[in-house]
Amino acid sequence: MSQTTNSSRDTWRKAKSGVMAGISFLSALLVMAPLGLVLFYLLKAGATSVDLGFFLHLPKPVGELGGGMANAI
Repeated sequence: MSQTTNSSRDTWRKAKSGVMAGISFLSALLVMAPLGLVLFYLLKAGATSVDLGFFLHLPKPVGELGGGMANAI
């Protein structure tokens, strides 16, 4: 084979590699975006509920408000 043929094959391989890397990156972003939004929402909505008492108090019975997670720790 001539040098020109190998060079064009290398160029084609690099182009395919770049396209596939771009598709992989976009796919990863597409999957991670909703997960990031859910995490952001949970942190935003739940940050006000977490305080020192949450870690130190015992859990309350089902149906009662409040309680903590001291047993879980």
